[in-house]
Amino acid sequence: MSTLTVQTLQAPTSGANANKLLVGSGHTLHAAGHVIQVQSTTNTSEISTASNTLVASGFKLSITPKFTSSKVLVILDIHAWVDQGSNTNKIGKYAIQLNSQSNAVVASKRFGVNFGGGGTAGSQDVGGQITLTYVDSPNSTSAQEYELIFGRWNSTYNNNVKINGGGFGHSAITLMEIAQ
Repeated sequence: MSTLTVQTLQAPTSGANANKLLVGSGHTLHAAGHVIQVQSTTNTSEISTASNTLVASGFKLSITPKFTSSKVLVILDIHAWVDQGSNTNKIGKYAIQLNSQSNAVVASKRFGVNFGGGGTAGSQDVGGQITLTYVDSPNSTSAQEYELIFGRWNSTYNNNVKINGGGFGHSAITLMEIAQ
């Protein structure tokens, strides 16, 4: 094995692959910090729970890292929704679960509203976009699965917690393998 040291690489400026540096078939470019691969999915279906603990939503995605040293950037963009219930506080909790890593729970957020200042407790719904992000170091080239989990903040808040509630909504999961 040898090392080629150059200061600048420049692609041809004309032809079918003008201004492109190509990596031959069967070879990979490994440069720290660059994105190796991206997986993404969307969901517009309403998913609901009245659980007082975090439960699996079924909204999940897997990525198989090409290198054990890679990081995985997990981005969940969620249309969060809480409704019903008699308590003036309507609070749900959303988090990322690492299904392929002992179901570890990371990057949790609360979402809700307090109608204590004059709202009618049982008749108000609230929705909005929240984003959960997490940088994982799986140290593996086996498939890694990431799932959105959700539920009530606790048993005091007797509302339904939803993804894509209110008859509209769009949620997405994006996974990016980042070279180290």
